[in-house]
Amino acid sequence: MAARSLRHLIRDATLALLEIRDAAVVRTSGMTHHPMLVPTGQPRDLVDGTVFAITPEELRHADSYEVADYRRERITLASGLSAWVYVDARPAAGTA
Repeated sequence: MAARSLRHLIRDATLALLEIRDAAVVRTSGMTHHPMLVPTGQPRDLVDGTVFAITPEELRHADSYEVADYRRERITLASGLSAWVYVDARPAAGTA
């Protein structure tokens, strides 16, 4: 079954690139840097994204793929719907 997807806006966030140091992830994705959602708390910051309808098993599989620099968090989209996203799990600059 093909995943269903819908375009949505994420408020209070921006995108940054995360350098991937896990050789297996780089080999699988073919990329040394992956996009990462970074919450900013600034209402003017918007990220255009895609929400996929997936099964709990597919979500567990996605969790197992992500490196420790990401954490899964439930957010409210600009539309009012909620969705899981992967965000920056690293300590903010100056807080570590």
